[in-house]
Amino acid sequence: MPSYLPFPTGLIYLSGFAEIVCGTFLLPQKSRRVGAWLTIALLIAVFPANVQMVFNEFENRGLLFYAAIARLPFQFVMIWWVYRFAR
Repeated sequence: MPSYLPFPTGLIYLSGFAEIVCGTFLLPQKSRRVGAWLTIALLIAVFPANVQMVFNEFENRGLLFYAAIARLPFQFVMIWWVYRFAR
């Protein structure tokens, strides 16, 4: 979690709850479009935390560092995929 954000633990729990809400909205056909747009917003909102993870693990350069780097471009793929689903 970026250090400039307040209440990091609370934000982690909030983002996890938001993931559950987004997934719930994706299940029924009637709310699927709203769920897709909420998922896109969530993926954009958590991107700074994923970038921060890369910076936090830079000195270690272990498996978590490389996984965090691989995750960044995949997040754009997920946004594109959910956008196609939202149309």
